[in-house]
Amino acid sequence: MSKSGRGNPPPHSRFKKGVSGNPKGRPKRRKDQLVGEIVSEVQNTPTAYHEGGRTKWASRLVLALKKLVNSALKGDARSAEELFMLRAKASKSSDARSHKFIVEDWIPDFEGQTRRLRAGDGVHFTRAGARKLAARGRLVVILPALAYTAASFGAAFHGTLSISAITVTALIVDVARNLSDQGFRLLALANVHLDPEHLTALNEAVNLAKADRLLPIIFPDLTRKPWGTRLGDEFKSGACHAGQFESSIVIAERPDGVRETIRASLVANPISLSQAIKAGKRTFDSAGGPRAYFGDPAAATADEGARLIDALGAILEEAVNAEI
Repeated sequence: MSKSGRGNPPPHSRFKKGVSGNPKGRPKRRKDQLVGEIVSEVQNTPTAYHEGGRTKWASRLVLALKKLVNSALKGDARSAEELFMLRAKASKSSDARSHKFIVEDWIPDFEGQTRRLRAGDGVHFTRAGARKLAARGRLVVILPALAYTAASFGAAFHGTLSISAITVTALIVDVARNLSDQGFRLLALANVHLDPEHLTALNEAVNLAKADRLLPIIFPDLTRKPWGTRLGDEFKSGACHAGQFESSIVIAERPDGVRETIRASLVANPISLSQAIKAGKRTFDSAGGPRAYFGDPAAATADEGARLIDALGAILEEAVNAEI
């Protein structure tokens, strides 16, 4: 008979050979979560939201970015700055890929029957295109409008400030170079200022950026096919400076920017400015527009302006998507 006691348990209660006394194993010690892990968990939590009358799901991080982008598109400078900072941080990641691009805007001249628009107000073309691109999931950043460019055709009018075409080209190329360094995908130019010197400067910028292997500059030149054919009969005729085409856009966007009494009194000027330019004319007066308008501003309507803005937005969207 064997003795049992301290350190010598009875045979029937001893561990059997080859069988663990703790089949479940030692309990794992729970590690404390790092702050970064907690933040990541919260950001990636699926959350329901409503869009287009439907309930959808997305992470909280995606929803926060959507809100930031929408604020930037509405012109909030702080939101746009935050987007730039996020892009700079993302570009440091080896697997980061940019889907962002820039849209620039130039302000058209509306002499005679309209007051000069401030740089921040002439973004109808840009915003229309940006809205369409954003609806497709593209992330768009709108740069401030450039209020000065080559405008030699209007030199005879007091208050016209024109810079050289070389300066315009150099500015666009420098902007494109900086955006390339920051990892942006492309730069789109939204332009309805049809001064021939200005158009030459923009097309030259496109070519120089390509030669320097910078990001693509997308410039749908409205004076070339197929773009101009979509903008109505007056635009296609070439008699479209401060006439029905431009006046309709201003009435739709900013009716307070139109002097209605003067507009309604203007007699239609059917002379084609584009044909006058081809014939070598270099000023509005010599082209047949002593008051700097061509077309029929009195026939302008807000409905046509809304249609034209939508058409301009579609042109910008199509040009950008063709590059992407």
